[in-house]
Amino acid sequence: MLTFPGEDTNILLKNGLPIFNLPMPFIGANVTCKIYKVTPFQASARITHIEDQKCYITYRGVFRSLDILANTVEDIYVTDVLKSGQILKALIISYGENNGLILSKNF
Repeated sequence: MLTFPGEDTNILLKNGLPIFNLPMPFIGANVTCKIYKVTPFQASARITHIEDQKCYITYRGVFRSLDILANTVEDIYVTDVLKSGQILKALIISYGENNGLILSKNF
């Protein structure tokens, strides 16, 4: 917190930047993320940009097999579609559990 002399104003800081300048995730936001863990039924990602603004706070996202493979007929797994280290654009479709975001690459 910064307090300005002679004023009754405080500014909340995160990593040295005012919190109001940091991009916050919201449903419907376009994000850029990097996949760091892939299992047969989901992939975990770290969000690096929200609406083309760099994130200074680490946000986690999850690609579920239900959202990725909704239109497929064959039995394929998330490991066939996404790879660890892959960078891709996605859409936030929901807030998940444990501070995660549910992502979809179909937009």
